[in-house]
Amino acid sequence: VAAGLRSGLVEVTYQGAKISNPADHRLDRVFGRINDFRAASFAPPSAGPDVETRAELASNLGKLTGAKPPIDTGGLAVAVREFFAADREACTKIAAALMGAELAVPDAVTRLRNIVASFRDASDADVVSDTAGAWADLSDDHETVGKLAEALDDDLPIVRAARAEVRAGAQGLPEDAGVALRELDDHLAAGDLLAHRGKIKELTTTVQTARREAAAEVAGSVRAKLEEARAKIRAQFAEMDANKLDEALRPIDELSPPSDPTAAPLSDLLGRAELIESRTATAVRLLEEMQAAGNLSRLSVAELVTDPITTEEELDVALDRIRQAAVAEMADGKQVRLQ
Repeated sequence: VAAGLRSGLVEVTYQGAKISNPADHRLDRVFGRINDFRAASFAPPSAGPDVETRAELASNLGKLTGAKPPIDTGGLAVAVREFFAADREACTKIAAALMGAELAVPDAVTRLRNIVASFRDASDADVVSDTAGAWADLSDDHETVGKLAEALDDDLPIVRAARAEVRAGAQGLPEDAGVALRELDDHLAAGDLLAHRGKIKELTTTVQTARREAAAEVAGSVRAKLEEARAKIRAQFAEMDANKLDEALRPIDELSPPSDPTAAPLSDLLGRAELIESRTATAVRLLEEMQAAGNLSRLSVAELVTDPITTEEELDVALDRIRQAAVAEMADGKQVRLQ
């Protein structure tokens, strides 16, 4: 009878209570004294998985744990809950980390977390039945979650770096790096970190290298253009006060790239390059006005001559119009600059 109870083949009814857990201390009296034994009744369990189901589940669980679990419903349910308790914590940690990295949570993690979470409020019979019925998925998901948990600390920095490259975009990158960036984005969107982590790391390194090289090239070009602009302005206004000249050049100097080109986004370096021409023109305009002490007048040729010139006569008329406007300004003591 005791062996049948341990195997879950029978349950005990003693003093009006059904006892199916062989570890229940009330069984000490049932099997310890003849009168109590005779006062108890024994029968197959009223509900729950059959012995074949429990035996198979116990065997499968034992292969994973390396220990022989009990096969009674209560004891087996306890062993199942204890074994998968760590998986519930691991699933929560993995899901939080992946969502924080803007990655999809694998189905294995979500599925295992939901099943294991249900064990807490489920009956022992339901825990055993559900685990036995879903064992193939549970064991595979347990293995997947274990691998993810082991690799998470190493893989998340790679994923964050990959995500940063995708956010930075393909502006300024060579064509092959742009292709690699799109492929990297596809792998991140797929969400299967275990299957794609090697490719993600490879593509991230490719894009990072291309971005560093492009940044160094753009930074060098910006420095050269800035130096050329400064030299041209200083030569043009060589007789001007040095302090005034330095102040006028300050907006141009602000476009200088950092010593480490990768410290600034590539898009920022490209933006600086686009601003050089306009800021140089603004600085020249300011210095010309300062040099003329407020007596500089600018005449827009496009405003004076609005129609296309097709004949020599029209050219003479246009030049005469420009001349008259310039003479009028000079009559007021202004210096004239055409633009």
